[in-house]
Amino acid sequence: MSSILSKEQKILDEIENLKNENNDLGKELVSKELIIENLNNSNIQLSTENTELKKSNQNLITNCQQLLSTNQTYETTIQNQQKKIKEKEILIKEYERVISNILDKLNIKDESVANTSESRTINTK
Repeated sequence: MSSILSKEQKILDEIENLKNENNDLGKELVSKELIIENLNNSNIQLSTENTELKKSNQNLITNCQQLLSTNQTYETTIQNQQKKIKEKEILIKEYERVISNILDKLNIKDESVANTSESRTINTK
């Protein structure tokens, strides 16, 4: 009879050990589920931040394109203004030459015309 009691006690001890192991595994499972939930939350947060960064990046690209376009417009305007300035300088020199020829034909030496021509040459440099 004592051997039957001993076997029963062993079985009861084994059952108790299995219950303890089951409780430990349950706690480990809960812990791993919490870790997974935290990872999922982190993943959602990173995904949201990634989306926001993509939008911000797209806005920066759009702004950069607008700035490049504006810069191109300014460069074109500057080139056109420089072309007009050169055309006007050519006209001024032509007018000065015509005036000088007229004065030469009239045998008049006008120092102010000569000085104006020199000052324009200096200013354009």
